[in-house]
Amino acid sequence: MRKLFIGLAVLLTAGSAVAASPQDVRAYIQSLDDGIDEGYEVLGYGDLHRMSIHSRHMKSLVDDGQEYGPNVFAKPYGYCYAAGIHANALWQEMIDKSRGKDGPALDGAMKQYEEYRAACLDVVDKVKE
Repeated sequence: MRKLFIGLAVLLTAGSAVAASPQDVRAYIQSLDDGIDEGYEVLGYGDLHRMSIHSRHMKSLVDDGQEYGPNVFAKPYGYCYAAGIHANALWQEMIDKSRGKDGPALDGAMKQYEEYRAACLDVVDKVKE
């Protein structure tokens, strides 16, 4: 019975509507962009304390994005929450790269962030203010 209830709760929240204005969503995406830009600056200092503070900031942006839905299926702004998740993943890959970890992960993280960011803004452009 408990599994059935949890399954129904997931189904009901998966497509639930989110009451946020397009202006709020644009501001959220701008804060993600700013966080990524600031991340490059933070990494330039090489200061672990600043990196830790910025990591908490990026995580708080993910938490802020939860108001746009619990997943990518939330209407209309689920992709915006996913953009926040991928912005944070990009930041983590930036840290790894700064520590000498090579590989395509940074490029992949950037690509995923850009895809979800674009999908979010595409939805925002279609929603009436």
